Amino acid sequence: MKAYRKLILVIAAVVISLTFLTLHVFGPPVPLSKMEMVKEGMSEADVKNILGNPTTVYAGQWTYTRIFTFGYVNVLFDQNKKVQYAHYETF
Repeated sequence: MKAYRKLILVIAAVVISLTFLTLHVFGPPVPLSKMEMVKEGMSEADVKNILGNPTTVYAGQWTYTRIFTFGYVNVLFDQNKKVQYAHYETF
């Protein structure tokens, strides 16, 4: 009987671990609830307050990525450093 209890605990631990790992790995690089807060016309400071520091910055475009995730977030700024658009892309 004790062996079955150990086996059930091990299986439960594995299932919980795999669930957490799957949600972390296959989730977006930033929470979608935060992504939805980014609106056209926001300043760079506003975006940084919501999403944090970008992974890369190049030519008015901020990109947010996270290791082991399948996707990225791009925020494009106009010449006045205001959000032109923000986009979440998966692959």
